[in-house]
Formats: sequence, structure tokens, C-alpha cells
Amino acid sequence: MVTEIAQRLASCETSQRRLRALFVLQTLLLACCIVFIAIGQANASRPAESMRLKELVIVDADGVPRVRISGDVPDAVVQGRVVPRGDKAAGVILYDDTGQERGGYVTFDASGNVALTLDTRQRQATLFVAGPDTGSALALWHGKDKIELRSDGEGSRLTTVQAGRVIEQRPEVARIDAEGCGEYRKSLGQFGRDEVLGFCRQRYTDTACNACMAEPAATGDPD
Repeated sequence: MVTEIAQRLASCETSQRRLRALFVLQTLLLACCIVFIAIGQANASRPAESMRLKELVIVDADGVPRVRISGDVPDAVVQGRVVPRGDKAAGVILYDDTGQERGGYVTFDASGNVALTLDTRQRQATLFVAGPDTGSALALWHGKDKIELRSDGEGSRLTTVQAGRVIEQRPEVARIDAEGCGEYRKSLGQFGRDEVLGFCRQRYTDTACNACMAEPAATGDPD
């Protein structure tokens, strides 16, 4: 009888030690959880020092993209139609509540230009651009009418365009530089003379454009 009681007491003591150990372990686990939660809350209230992303898209309450920050922005979509940018670009693109692009601030890879644009829902309306080395321009459109302030190798000037044709330029560029004229003359192989003159007259006066087209083809450009 005495032996049986001793065995039971020993068993109770063993169980008690196990319960005590389990209680200590649970207490430690609870303490660790509290510490981890506190650390997580502290990190949540502290802004990240650095983030490395290829693209970040901000959407509104309806899930419509409103801001895109990307190292390779997609082509614009205007009234459901894809409009190629003509050059790989990176930067910030803004969208309206329909998801249509309404402007951006981007750098272009091939040209090296950096540009700020503002668009209507039909077309680009404002352009502020700087070249990779020199030159800058600010242009505002209304349909085929435009006013442009430009500073480049041909000087600084203010140009007024109506119905897609320069009507005033101060100071006037009397002669298009060799590089610019060469580009227009190269286009003669792809477009007709009247069409190339039309392109030229959107930036220069009739006098300058006619003088460029009349130059002899000493550089190998077609007449």
C-alpha cells in the first residue's frame, strides 16, 4: 500500500513538472509573438528607405489605372486606338477616370529627349521638351493651330502656326540649317514634294522651306 502511494506521488510530481515546463514554454511563445507584433507595427509606421521596381501602377476605387511609373511605359491608347510613341520611354504617365492617357513626364531612349506632355482626350495639346545636349521647345496646340517657343542651333524664336502652316515667326529663320534641310530632302524619296513642303511649313516660313527645296543636290539628296 505504501509503495503504491509513493508511486502515485511520484507520478503526480512528474506531471506537475511537465505542466510547469509547458506553462513556461507557452509564456515564452506568447512573449515572442508580442515582440514580433510590436516590431511589425513599428516597421509599418516607418517608411521604406528604398524600393526597386520595374513598374508601379496606382489605381482608383474602381480599379482604373490613374498613375503609372515605369522603366518601359507602354504605347498610348487614345479613344481605343494604340498610338505608338516611336521611341522606348521611361517615366510617369497620368490617366483620367476612363483609363485614357492624359499626359506624362518621360525620357526617351533613342533621341535622349526628356519631355512633359499634357493631352486632351483626342490628342496631345502641350509639349515641353529638352534635347540630350542642347535645345528646348514649348508648344501648345488647338487643332491644327499652334504656338511654339523654341531655342536651338538656329536661334531662339516664337512661331505661330494656323491651319498647319507658319504665318509668323520672330525672328524669322531665313535659311534652315544643313542637318534639318537634309532631313526634309531625304523625305522626298518617300513622300511627294508638296507633302514634304507641308511638313516643313509647319515649322518654318514659305521662304525658308522653298529655299531648302531649291538647293542643289550636292549631298546626294534627291531634288
